[in-house]
Amino acid sequence: MGRIYAQHIDGVPWGPRKTGQEGRDGVIGQRTRSKLLGDPDTGPWTLLVEAQPGHSPPAHSHSQDEHMYILKGEMKMGDKTHRAGALVFIEKDTVYSFTAGPEGVTFLNFRSAPASFDIKSA
Repeated sequence: MGRIYAQHIDGVPWGPRKTGQEGRDGVIGQRTRSKLLGDPDTGPWTLLVEAQPGHSPPAHSHSQDEHMYILKGEMKMGDKTHRAGALVFIEKDTVYSFTAGPEGVTFLNFRSAPASFDIKSA
């Protein structure tokens, strides 16, 4: 029999979170905040992320595919700017970063399972 997992966002505190990404909160913590909805041990995950204007995490990759749906603001990835309403798919093991726009960015990040956060050195 299949599993149904439901959770209301109002019952979820803003980070820190158990995600298997021990380095993540230290890297991102000062310029973003997030809420993890879903099963932290097995997935699926949905992260609600709010990033302040100009926030840019280091180049990194994840061990799972992800979908990012932008709710407010914008983010720049490479030479493309993605605004509210955009859905961005990032395949697992793809190295990327982004820069939050002048108003910041709020997005939902969907993953089917827990994922590592691997910072890539320049």
